[in-house]
Amino acid sequence: MLDFRIYSFLAVCKYLSYTRAAQELNLTQPAITQHIQYLQKQYQVKLFIRENNALTLTKEGELFRNTMLALNQAEIKLQGDLQNISEEKHLIHFGAARSFAEYELCENLTAYLKETPDRNILLTVQDTPTLLRLLDEGILHFAIVDGTFSKKQYKFIPWSTEPYICVCSGTYPLPSGELGLKDLLHLHLIAYTDNFDNYDIFHRLLAHRNILLSDFERFVAVNDLRVVKQLLMADCGITFLPRKTVADELSQGILKEIPLTDCHLFREYNYIWRIDSIHEPLYRLMYRKLHDLDFVTTL
Repeated sequence: MLDFRIYSFLAVCKYLSYTRAAQELNLTQPAITQHIQYLQKQYQVKLFIRENNALTLTKEGELFRNTMLALNQAEIKLQGDLQNISEEKHLIHFGAARSFAEYELCENLTAYLKETPDRNILLTVQDTPTLLRLLDEGILHFAIVDGTFSKKQYKFIPWSTEPYICVCSGTYPLPSGELGLKDLLHLHLIAYTDNFDNYDIFHRLLAHRNILLSDFERFVAVNDLRVVKQLLMADCGITFLPRKTVADELSQGILKEIPLTDCHLFREYNYIWRIDSIHEPLYRLMYRKLHDLDFVTTL
């Protein structure tokens, strides 16, 4: 078990606030301060500095945080392993981005479950920022995410790359000839904003072409993919989505892709874990078992 003062330190790291850390741990702010002072004296380093009235970690503090997060994650995993040892079961808790879990994970996870009956699985489906937070808190062992993450804090293995395409209904009227992004500005745009990463991908696409959202005739943001598809089918506009999320509708002719001469965007999915985890060999093995279906069936 980690020293109780470590939990105070990790809470301050989480919020960058002594007050909020004290509230989470049900302690007084002076007690949190004493815990941080003890750790700084014990390790003879300064863990936090205050600049412009904002609390930030020092370089020594970042190293200390990353090490303590790894130890905390190892302790949580050990507790789970000890609870399951009497049943000769092993627990793996991992996370997956929503679009990935719905459109890509199921086949791989099904094959894994059929071939490895000795594993208990907890799967958390969330947006990428939430998955990163759960990794940092030691709740998740690993995660499959989309969008951006810090390469300094997480090790990763690429899982897949998905084309990000422009789509509309099968009957939506479009200008004739080859089209570029600026040829669509007179149309209504329906943006799928399920999480920050979807929004960020589209903003980067527009910025690269020197286009603003306000340049479109109309802009509608929706955070539910089913609603986005219904609006498209009702000829309410166009949108940009990962191809797999509309594969069925494309094959049935309900939706159609709008080929663009100046838009070649891809969405990456990555398998990640804390860079300082002592369980890296296990996580690499789990990647092979989940990702490579042929590897699973040979076990």
